[in-house]
Amino acid sequence: MPGISSVTFPANAAKLAEGPTAVQKALDILKSTPGVIGAYHGIQVEDGKTAYFSTIWEGADAHTAFLKGEGHTAYATALKALADGPIDGHYVEVDSDPSKVFDSPVTEGIHFVTKNIDDPVWAQMAASIASVAPASTWGRSGDNHIMYFVGWESVEVSRLMFPALSCRAKESI
Repeated sequence: MPGISSVTFPANAAKLAEGPTAVQKALDILKSTPGVIGAYHGIQVEDGKTAYFSTIWEGADAHTAFLKGEGHTAYATALKALADGPIDGHYVEVDSDPSKVFDSPVTEGIHFVTKNIDDPVWAQMAASIASVAPASTWGRSGDNHIMYFVGWESVEVSRLMFPALSCRAKESI
């Protein structure tokens, strides 16, 4: 089953000013890692400061092997050079192939922390999102995180469909 690791952090303003070349080292590490299907990055539209790295993995075994290897140390060092604060990361196995989501012009990540990861409301929310979004997937982590990834044609369409949700809504439920 495919999985997604999602890493977020406040981006260093000087590194942001460098443009896309600033993230190349981190992307090169991911793209050369066995088990990586795709690696994506971006800046949150709403604040213009929060950086995202999302990696599609063949499965949990590939992700775990990466975490235990030297590649992860190099990747963490590359991310620290881009960050201006704490780095937060989570891995979820997802319910479908996430490639279409990340190949969309806009990808929206929605992140919840919950006390009840098995509550049926999470699957209901996934069904609601799938009913209006051209591409979506979701998953649960072992540490009580729920993540949805939604592909849109534009930021404007996303805002029309989910006006109450920001690019990344993180709440405790």
